[in-house]
Amino acid sequence: VPEEVAARLFRDCLRKGSFNPRRSIRGPGAWRGPEGSLILHLGDEVCIVDAKGDTDRCAAGCVIDHKVYPVVDAWPEPVSEPANTGEVAQLYKTIQRWNWREPEPAAHIILGFIGAGYLCGALPWRSHVWSVGPVASGKSSLARMVARLLGDAALCAADPSAAGIRQLLGNAARPVLIDEAEASESNTRAQQLVSLARLASTEGQAATARGSANHEAVTFDLVACFFFTSILHPPLLPQDQTRITVLALDPLPADDDGKMQAEVARLIAEAEALAPRLRARIITGWPRLLPTIELYRRAIAGLGHGSRFADQYATLLGAADVLMLDVVPDETVVNDFVRSLDLGRLDQRNARGSDADECLTCLLTHDAGAWISGRSRAVSEMIRDAAQGQANDEADKALQRVGLRVQRRCEAADDGPWLVVANDHQGLHRIFQGTRWAGGVWGQSLERFPGARRGGRTVRFNELPRRGVWVPLNTALPPENADPDADG
Repeated sequence: VPEEVAARLFRDCLRKGSFNPRRSIRGPGAWRGPEGSLILHLGDEVCIVDAKGDTDRCAAGCVIDHKVYPVVDAWPEPVSEPANTGEVAQLYKTIQRWNWREPEPAAHIILGFIGAGYLCGALPWRSHVWSVGPVASGKSSLARMVARLLGDAALCAADPSAAGIRQLLGNAARPVLIDEAEASESNTRAQQLVSLARLASTEGQAATARGSANHEAVTFDLVACFFFTSILHPPLLPQDQTRITVLALDPLPADDDGKMQAEVARLIAEAEALAPRLRARIITGWPRLLPTIELYRRAIAGLGHGSRFADQYATLLGAADVLMLDVVPDETVVNDFVRSLDLGRLDQRNARGSDADECLTCLLTHDAGAWISGRSRAVSEMIRDAAQGQANDEADKALQRVGLRVQRRCEAADDGPWLVVANDHQGLHRIFQGTRWAGGVWGQSLERFPGARRGGRTVRFNELPRRGVWVPLNTALPPENADPDADG
């Protein structure tokens, strides 16, 4: 009876509870399961590796811990014989053959990315790598080698759009390799890909929503590790600088080019055979992976690096260790090794500065639009002149026209000099037009500058009273460029 069948279906649905297809469906790839287990969705089969390394199997279409693993095209099964430490050591030496600017960290990071790429859906943090270098530095050969080692799990694309990557990934967890992701004048497409990588870094923040033709929102969960190669990379925002590790390549020596090409060609030919055994090695090392990552995370954080920076490099170095070693390393050994790597050299924040630094640099290097003594002056020069006192009243007036003033006192204390940046001023709107600090956002960034204060007393800009952000002048400009005893 149709009515009775429908009633039973309704009752079964009620017993099962609500179903969210975005959160409850897991496509092919590696996922973290309950009680520290590793779940490998192989398309037509699901393999479960528990915290002790024991394995169980079930047919795809099963439900594990309220997650559905649907039947899709079959992926290659893990092989029974993992690669040994000797084979991994040989691979490590081959990666070192590229002319890396930072050889030892780079080889560990590339090897770690390969290991993390196999299990990216099971990792609490998914690290991304961007390899940059001039022509004839071997970038494309490196990308081909990494792609072969990751095997069929890798999604390889050239000049893709962000929408294309989202749609190709679907519900799967897999590494994404993008060769020739070049920076351009607009950087629009590259920045969209960087945004994808940012969203895919960690679970819980990777849901993106897009409108559709039928006026219903379409959501995507991005679970991937990204590997980019290009001659130049686009500018990375501060939030991306700790999510994407940039590794620089120099040109190969002329006398080494032929040898290197022959060695890389040999490795690429052998990579297809090595890939399944390398994958089996990281799978069998799953019980050691998260404890090893935690050791590296504590060691990196202990050197004063931020938590996100520690997550990024701990994942890469921990995965490399699981491939290279058969045991969880000793904590003292990890601490000493991390110190020897000097990871601060790879910190993009050291090269570019914080968001507040970049905002202040944009402001100080802008042309003030004033001609004094027969030449145009930058904002930094006008500030320096205004800090010298009443003799430079012309500089002070020019600064006021762009929403800036140099002051001695912020409150009652004689604690200056200070650079006061108006919260709202047409001159500042023009300076920051087209940047990420436009529309008054500059105030949010500058108040994060060390020692800066929001509010303070009202300051007159060309007779108009305004409040602003007070930036310590001796920190904003080097001491030799600003007289700390000058009256504002």
